[in-house]
Amino acid sequence: MRTKTGFSFFSKITYPKKKPSPPIPKKDFDSSEIDHTIDNAAEIIEKWNTEYVSTTKFYSLFCESKREAKKFINGVKDLQKSMDTLIKEDPNSENLLRAQKLMQIAMKRLQSEFYQILSMNRARLDPETVSTFGEDVRLAGDTIVEVEEVSKNSMKELKSIAECMIAAGYAKECASTYKCFRKYIVDEGIHRLGVEKVSSSKVKKMPSEVVEMKMRSWIDAVNVSMKTLFNGEKTLCDEVLRWL
Repeated sequence: MRTKTGFSFFSKITYPKKKPSPPIPKKDFDSSEIDHTIDNAAEIIEKWNTEYVSTTKFYSLFCESKREAKKFINGVKDLQKSMDTLIKEDPNSENLLRAQKLMQIAMKRLQSEFYQILSMNRARLDPETVSTFGEDVRLAGDTIVEVEEVSKNSMKELKSIAECMIAAGYAKECASTYKCFRKYIVDEGIHRLGVEKVSSSKVKKMPSEVVEMKMRSWIDAVNVSMKTLFNGEKTLCDEVLRWL
């Protein structure tokens, strides 16, 4: 039905505007909770402060107590959350300065632990062993199984440390420690396969048959390296530093 003006009756109906949703109330900043979190983190971090341990013998947190190690990692994660909150809510807080100092102590400890685990499990984390993970290897009975189990546990510990350090902004220090140690392992593995560093001047003095023999040996070594050495190293690196 149309009116005399020619407009539809329904065109004159106005609908009430939808009221905007009330803003979600912001959660109050609880400084006491932050204080409590930092105090708890400080307790475990100060306990394993590298400045207070013997310089002649390193007591590994992860070897002494798996429970303590887990508590340390969780304490660092909670500390990081508190720091993120303080940066947003109270960037000039003395608690933030305290938390930053604790984090530096914790990262120094974790960096030492990271290197220690790599060093102590050097034989179990050799590329040849790591490259066999997932294969049905039982040639030496339970021995192989035990080695694989220890290797996987070590990789799990390294991974937890790496994740913690990277999340805290210490990825460079973590990667540097890993690279420094593992480069030596790879170089040693290549050397065991018969590859040696030879200067160009020394090569020129060698008889052609000797050079040819060495080249064949080096080519064979490269083939073996690609199948075991570098494949195992890639597996270890992907597992430990996948967050980089």
